[in-house]
Amino acid sequence: MGQKGSIARVTQLLIACATIAGPAVAGAQIAWTNWTGFGPFGMTSTATGTMATSNGPVTVTYTGQVQAGSQTSGGGGTQYFNPTNSDGAGHQFTTSTYGANGPGTNPGFVQLINGDAQAVNTLTFSSPVNSLFFSIISMGQGGDPVTYTFNNAFTLASQGPGWWGGCNTCLVQSGSGNNILTGTEGDGTLIFNGPITQLSFTSNPGENWHGFTVGAESTVPEPSSMALLGTGLIGLVPMVRKRRK
Repeated sequence: MGQKGSIARVTQLLIACATIAGPAVAGAQIAWTNWTGFGPFGMTSTATGTMATSNGPVTVTYTGQVQAGSQTSGGGGTQYFNPTNSDGAGHQFTTSTYGANGPGTNPGFVQLINGDAQAVNTLTFSSPVNSLFFSIISMGQGGDPVTYTFNNAFTLASQGPGWWGGCNTCLVQSGSGNNILTGTEGDGTLIFNGPITQLSFTSNPGENWHGFTVGAESTVPEPSSMALLGTGLIGLVPMVRKRRK
């Protein structure tokens, strides 16, 4: 085999390894909101937090219902978003493109109780969010459904049993604009395509306990080991040339 053949073989090997390693962005993860503070609890209140996205921090400001069960992030509260780690029953949302659950350990959340179709809950972001993830816990209950009507269309990405029970079909999407969600003890995650700087929704009717948090997509760097592997293989090219002279 001549020099060109050897170089071609090395090139094929590099391409194969690049396929295994993936591009510079090997995958994606969700930067969930770090909720840091809530206003006075009630039907008209506020909540604040930040999302550490790959494009830099995004401030999240919420106005609307904020009830006493709301949790700041990273605290010692109950991990409702990861029932596998908390109730011992193996409950988790059904697997979707972005994983089985959504929020990680104690991500914090805004709790809602009383619904009012005339009251609007609004999330505002300091920078446009391209893919907004809206994760829900305990929306409605059997015989007492709750409906969220959003100002944007969404995709129902995942759902399943949660801390309080529920099922794989307890969240139902509807509406000609694909912007209405009804829950009967529903847990799951919605995806809103951006860019989004503000998201509003109404919650109706009143129900005992439900809550949510939001996140944005953040990139995952290529593993350094794969980068080193690629660098090492590239170094084989001059060696082949030297050997074939």
